[in-house]
Amino acid sequence: MKKLLLSFLTILMFSSVMLGQVVEIYVSQNRGSFSNNGESWSSPYATMKQAFTQIGANTGTFNIYVAQGSYLLDGNNGPTDEEVLLVNGQIINIYGGYATPDTNGNIPGEDADAFPTVFDTEDVGGTSAFRVDANSNAKLTIKDVTIKNARGGGNYDGSFLTFDTSLNASLTLDNVNVEEWEGGGSVEGKGFIYVYNSVGTDINIMNSVIKRSSNEFGNGQFVVSDDNTADLDLLVENSIFNNIRGVGVSAELFHLPLNCNTDNAQSTIIFRNSEFYNVKRGLAAGQSAAILWARNFPYVEMDGNIFAGNNGGRAGVMEIESVGYFYSHDNIYQENTGGQGPGAVFIFGNYGCTLPAGREDVAIFENDQFFTNQGGYDGLNGRGGAIHVSGALTGAVSSNKEVRISSSNFYDNYTSAFDGGAVYIYTSVDASVENSTFCNNQANRWFTGNSAGSGGGIFAIGSGELRVTNSTFRGNNATSTGGAVATNKDTAVFVACNYFEDNRSRAAGGAIWSQDITTIDGAEFINNISNTNGGGVYIALNDQHTISNVTFQGNRANNGGGLNTYYAGVSPGNLMTLTDVYFISNIATNNGGGYYVDDFAVTTNNVVYDGNTAEGRGGAFFVGAGGAHDYTLGSSTYINNRADEGGAISMQINANGTAELTNNVFQYNDAATRGGAMAIFDVGLNDEIDVASGNKFFGNTLNGDSNNTNRQERSDIYLYLVTGIYYVGLGDLTNNELQFAPTTANYPSSGSRGYQLGSGNAQATEADDTTYTAYSCIRPVECVLPEPVAPTPVVVSAEGIDTGNPNDYTSYTEVSVGGGISCTPNATEVGFSARSNNYVRQDRTILNDPIAELEITYTIIKTNLLTGAEEVTPGNVISRSSANLSRIEEDPRSIPAATEGSSNTRARDLYRTYFIDVSNDIQSGYSYVYTITGVRVIEADGNTLEFTYTPRNYRTTIITDFCDSD
Repeated sequence: MKKLLLSFLTILMFSSVMLGQVVEIYVSQNRGSFSNNGESWSSPYATMKQAFTQIGANTGTFNIYVAQGSYLLDGNNGPTDEEVLLVNGQIINIYGGYATPDTNGNIPGEDADAFPTVFDTEDVGGTSAFRVDANSNAKLTIKDVTIKNARGGGNYDGSFLTFDTSLNASLTLDNVNVEEWEGGGSVEGKGFIYVYNSVGTDINIMNSVIKRSSNEFGNGQFVVSDDNTADLDLLVENSIFNNIRGVGVSAELFHLPLNCNTDNAQSTIIFRNSEFYNVKRGLAAGQSAAILWARNFPYVEMDGNIFAGNNGGRAGVMEIESVGYFYSHDNIYQENTGGQGPGAVFIFGNYGCTLPAGREDVAIFENDQFFTNQGGYDGLNGRGGAIHVSGALTGAVSSNKEVRISSSNFYDNYTSAFDGGAVYIYTSVDASVENSTFCNNQANRWFTGNSAGSGGGIFAIGSGELRVTNSTFRGNNATSTGGAVATNKDTAVFVACNYFEDNRSRAAGGAIWSQDITTIDGAEFINNISNTNGGGVYIALNDQHTISNVTFQGNRANNGGGLNTYYAGVSPGNLMTLTDVYFISNIATNNGGGYYVDDFAVTTNNVVYDGNTAEGRGGAFFVGAGGAHDYTLGSSTYINNRADEGGAISMQINANGTAELTNNVFQYNDAATRGGAMAIFDVGLNDEIDVASGNKFFGNTLNGDSNNTNRQERSDIYLYLVTGIYYVGLGDLTNNELQFAPTTANYPSSGSRGYQLGSGNAQATEADDTTYTAYSCIRPVECVLPEPVAPTPVVVSAEGIDTGNPNDYTSYTEVSVGGGISCTPNATEVGFSARSNNYVRQDRTILNDPIAELEITYTIIKTNLLTGAEEVTPGNVISRSSANLSRIEEDPRSIPAATEGSSNTRARDLYRTYFIDVSNDIQSGYSYVYTITGVRVIEADGNTLEFTYTPRNYRTTIITDFCDSD
């Protein structure tokens, strides 16, 4: 009768399931049994297999509540080497974290941390734990559960779940911990979750922690789709991924290449408020990005995440291919390394798939922080220390992706060998940078000897426009051109107060190198250096350029301390227009202290040259011999400039070129040899040098001497072999006569064209007003690298040397590690035992005397675990008790008593253990060898004890990494 009743109830329950009602199922490992019906905490099942057997192929919604315990999904307590198969329309919700129910079915509490529910899937075998086959609208939710040892999965299976030709199916992991899992069974792996040939898949990972996978457990892929999958939505929110290892050609943590022949209009990837630490992939050629490869998604968003300490081959963090709208905002990218590609983000433009017509194609970085990322680790590869946008990893193919960077900071990023210390852009459309800061980035830091290494902050190439607005560039460095920015697009526009300070290049353009049509309106260039040309700016393009509202101050180069414009060719259309520009205290070790120009026409208005210096010609302004161009120099001020020839201006006017100077002031300029104000040299016939009235000369000197009146020697204006020149009404130049060289025979006293110096040019007194207010941006804050946001580096292993000699006490370490992903700073101490070399007197011991000061000497060898490069601290480091000696432990150890009557009856060896706090020394990804070489103890009574050590006997090796998320 009881069996009949039970069968009737079971049939009734299954009937209600078939009708689509919600079914509640309860499981408790500690309280359940195989004879219970699983309908309440009073009668829970004992295993998950009982729950899954009840569900079977029935449709409806099934809520499974699982009490604390460890549930094996194997042949005894779970599916026997086969999946839980979700069928069409089936909804399964699994909730863990419940305390074991009491005998009355009451639950003492619900807390996933206090009452952990663990699914151990180690023995599932060659298939997934869960599978969704060719069914639609199947949904699985798992909440408040720990999943361990998901090591199953064949060549077509994920180790935990597989979507196999499914339609509109979904998975949600909420507050789930995943530990020790592998990526699948094939060479490249199929991930913890595998999406195969499916459409409309929805995956949500929320409030979860995924950690501790290594290549010992597969390739560490978490979500993988094949390239036949379409319309996939992925949300990762408030989750942590930490300490995940893997190697493979396509071994990204999220490997998501969607079908190129499908529109995928509904597909999205969103990472929000999540943290990714220490996700490691191979760095060699062909190895994958560390965290994400996304292809053919219309929308990918990174929102408020932290990516720190990750590395991969093609990118340190992610590779985005053929994605329409990529939006990264409010993220931190820190200490990531790309072996062959950029340190953080590689935007791979439209290579594998062609975007559908009308789809926006843009990459946006807004309020992102990029700190100490590295592009290329071997000195042979890597473009873009933080970001790379192009059509190929080599940077040789253009992309159609528009790039917008705003309100973002780039600090200490670098490439090991190539261009773009922070950002590399090769696109055929516009790129913009706005309200952003670039500090201490470097292109080709290792200086491998190749010709690359342009753009310490930004390298931009291709067509379209580069526009930089209201941004700061400080301390950037390029081993080739463009210490801050190198650009070779169609146009380059720098507007609204850009600030460039302390940038440096080995080649041209200490701050900016441009082969674009260039406009600079509102900028400061302060203390930038080029080892060749253009300490502030170098422009090399045969076109028309404009610079206005700009200050060049304290810049330095070989030619053109502040500005250099040069085009190696005949191009009569070249023109540089300067308006409201200030050249102050710039230096050229050759020519053109302020401005060097060759083969360009120049027009100036209200330009100030003050205190510039050239060791050669043209302290303020130098004109080279290239091309036949016109120079219209008006309403400008030249004061306190210095050069060997032409204290203010040195001009080499080519054939058919003209120079017109109007309403300028030349005052207190000095030349060492010729032309305190100007030196004019002939390089062709039929020159026209028209100095119109209104110019004022006062106090210009030759080698500091203002009293030279010898016409055959030197004065304000020096002319040398200028043919076809005429002058009329020279007037009286203050303090000096006009100098002609080598003779006056070539200069007729009248003529209808030529050099016209009207009486209005001469002035017997100082100019009325030479004061000015240089253009100035609001000075930005200093570039200070922010404190690391990633978990504190900690010691993961430490080993001292045991010599086997009982008289040698080995060195060792003691490590205190905080818990949680945001672990508190740990104390890492190098400790060693020191034995006094002599027995102490029986009437006193060193234990009885306090230490006044103690000095420890040691050496350090620091090795980069990625590159193997060693950094050896020279000499001995001295640690004093008043500084970073953290503590001392007394450890008296007696030896066998001496023979009665001996003077050593009460003698004993006494030891002290000394600890040096090295927490501030260690960085993640390094090993350290600390070798103690000596100790000197000064006791309060003045007694001094010195201990010496054989280095091999007192050595500690420390290996560091980011702390784990326990």
